[in-house]
Amino acid sequence: MPNATVFPMFGNHECFPCDQCNVVDNQTQWMTQPLSDAWQTWLSAEAYAEFRANGYYAEYNQDKNLKMIALNTQACDFFNFYLLQDPEDPQEMLKWLEDELKDSENNEQGVFIIGHIPSGDSFCDSNWASRFSALVDRYSATIRGIFYGHTHKDQIEVYHSYKEKTPIAASFIAPSITTFSYL
Repeated sequence: MPNATVFPMFGNHECFPCDQCNVVDNQTQWMTQPLSDAWQTWLSAEAYAEFRANGYYAEYNQDKNLKMIALNTQACDFFNFYLLQDPEDPQEMLKWLEDELKDSENNEQGVFIIGHIPSGDSFCDSNWASRFSALVDRYSATIRGIFYGHTHKDQIEVYHSYKEKTPIAASFIAPSITTFSYL
């Protein structure tokens, strides 16, 4: 697929030790800087700089009027012990996400969100997941799709509105080929 557009994001096994990604003090440059260099051909200059500095980014496609938002879901990894210092919004990524969603809503752009750990997975901290779900609820008319990996299974996760308890969005969780056994 030589003409495919690629939107990269790392997962919990890229950190060392596994799951230990210091997003609280933004001490991830040892990982995000080489990855950003490797992924530079796929990212705009703005997305490259954002990812290199913070480990997440947004990329806008004017032809499709669609913004791709890539989240660093290590910020919700239940096994990331750095989050004991700030479990709700390290690096203020959810605040940044809200600003990006508001911008897209104001400009009538659709949004795809990608990440590694699904917000409804038991590996995702419930405080972070609740704040993320509230943003999905608020911007459900703007968000066109949410995509994850991590579970190594083909799954769908349904988000419900806080007020009416009706389905408002779904995330699609892609399976993978893995060296792990007994998943």
